[in-house]
Amino acid sequence: MRGRGGFIGVNATPAASAINSAASGVWSLMEAESMRRAGTWPITLPNALLAVTFDSGYTDFAQGLIADDGVGGVSLSTAQVKSGAQSLLVRSATTNNNVTTNRLNYGSGSQWDITASDFTVECWVYSLADGLYQGIVCRDNQSNRRNWQFLKLSGAEGNVASFSIFNTASGTFLSVSDSAALPTNQWVHVAAVRDSGVLRLYRDGVQRASANFSSASGTRSTASGPLTVGAINENGNYCFSGYIDEVIVTTNCRYPNGTTFIPRDGI
Repeated sequence: MRGRGGFIGVNATPAASAINSAASGVWSLMEAESMRRAGTWPITLPNALLAVTFDSGYTDFAQGLIADDGVGGVSLSTAQVKSGAQSLLVRSATTNNNVTTNRLNYGSGSQWDITASDFTVECWVYSLADGLYQGIVCRDNQSNRRNWQFLKLSGAEGNVASFSIFNTASGTFLSVSDSAALPTNQWVHVAAVRDSGVLRLYRDGVQRASANFSSASGTRSTASGPLTVGAINENGNYCFSGYIDEVIVTTNCRYPNGTTFIPRDGI
């Protein structure tokens, strides 16, 4: 490890798989601090499968996955940003969201089969419209490959945030849903976790709903196809109307016991 001088401290070597890695693997602390402030320093999250800030495009920091953007159906935006420099604009304000291009697809491996044990799915959302079903982060690709969904439900169901896991025994979803509508035109943090035998839904760090997961026999824990950000399925149907930022998926429960927490502005 080579020193740079002029800034006291020890150089740090980032993860080799991170998108900011260089062949040398060496930064001075001044350089590292500059990258951290710019939101481009390699991110390390325990048990992370996906960590996307959108400040450096659609590539995720956890596994280096590069997303399929649905033939340009989504875009990076500076109009509304929760943290860093950019967010993901899925679709502008409209209830006509049953389109087939607006989404990001990340990979297609079995790593997204997270529901058999503890997990966390979370992000910040800026909703622009109510109305139809709107996918936020989902693994529900076709009727015979259903797995899990993080949605904003339709107007008939209260326009609420909801997390659902498909149950093969009943042929329906086990769900936890907020009791109040997801606000529009403001940033809101949403998180869903499996906490041992309990499925929990949080909004802005406060538990809004929970359900007994341990008694749900036959719950599907495997599927196929990609993880989708911004729509319900890989084809882009029922896309989100608004902005999404700071998406995290991990294989541990980051928010246990229904305890109130303060959401981080960024990853």
